[in-house]
Amino acid sequence: HCPWINNCVGFFNHKYFLLFLIYSSISIVYCSVLIVIRLLASRNVPQNALEPWETISLIIILAVLGPIGLMIISLLVWQVQLVSRNTTTIEVTAYYRAKYNPENRNKNSFWPYDLGFWLNIKEVLGYNFWFWFVPINRFTTDGLRFPLNPAYVQLMHESEPLKRTTKQPDLFEPETILVE
Repeated sequence: HCPWINNCVGFFNHKYFLLFLIYSSISIVYCSVLIVIRLLASRNVPQNALEPWETISLIIILAVLGPIGLMIISLLVWQVQLVSRNTTTIEVTAYYRAKYNPENRNKNSFWPYDLGFWLNIKEVLGYNFWFWFVPINRFTTDGLRFPLNPAYVQLMHESEPLKRTTKQPDLFEPETILVE
């Protein structure tokens, strides 16, 4: 759940949340730069002098924008990292909880939905670059089944026991592979 948008971020709104963070970050940086330029211009050129209340107002606005910008930009960096790995915050939490479980210390693990940097980005933003920064989403899946990393599929084929089922076929694989 994200308190900034008062909504949970999932498959159907991940792109919109990422765009919200991008646009908010750009806006905050833009406003901050304009305020700093205005404050510096008022100090150096007498014709551009500000009234004391204007200077105080701009400094207060800049002081508020700083921490908010830091939080939003930090969240943006975190979300870009998650998107580049094709995962979400909840999945990362579960992954690290399983990874640092004493029973799993010596096991190698990787995220089965990590398709590589560019394919992961395309999974969230879409396959048409011209629509990446437009709040339009053309989903490639139904939100229940997702393409798997080929290395993970190969690992599942090699491990025993395997149960193959076609009850819920994957859109990108001929069969869904479940480990019992």
